[in-house]
Amino acid sequence: MIHRVLPVVFLFLSTVTIPAFSNGTVTGRVYDRFTGDPLPGATVTWGRGLGTATDREGVFLINPGSGSWTLNFRYVGYRQSVVTVNVVP
Repeated sequence: MIHRVLPVVFLFLSTVTIPAFSNGTVTGRVYDRFTGDPLPGATVTWGRGLGTATDREGVFLINPGSGSWTLNFRYVGYRQSVVTVNVVP
């Protein structure tokens, strides 16, 4: 079985720090980096079991609050991807 690395692109991030105007909101798009196809239903989790799933376009929006958070991205047939973000108030 071939496992692909789950690529994650944050639409509003050029670095891992989120601008202050975001009010603790993290948004992004999860897609296959080889085909560019969105991955609908990919799970995004953080903290103690909090999470969401991407929509049909592979887009997610979470509000973890300020601080440093490790986001885990999972999708069937792909390897888990882990990204740390710093959310500023």
